[in-house]
Amino acid sequence: MPKVIRLFNEKEKNQQGLIKHIEDLLTAAKNGELKSVMVAAEVEDGIVTGYYNLDVQEKQYMIGHFQADVTMAIVEANIDQLIEHIE
Repeated sequence: MPKVIRLFNEKEKNQQGLIKHIEDLLTAAKNGELKSVMVAAEVEDGIVTGYYNLDVQEKQYMIGHFQADVTMAIVEANIDQLIEHIE
């Protein structure tokens, strides 16, 4: 199971929170703490993607972590209904 560490919590979902997290990532990059990076961002013209130090297999591995995060969000959004099915 992939370990997913989310950048944001519910209180920080705003432009200033975004800037803080990007600055934290830049600091980690400057300190040599980032092994590889995958970025996707929506801009007016579409979706921008970028990669650092990832081959095709490693990109797929990281995409699996994104998918795990999406799946967890779906479970969290529907936890009450899921509990009803367990009981």
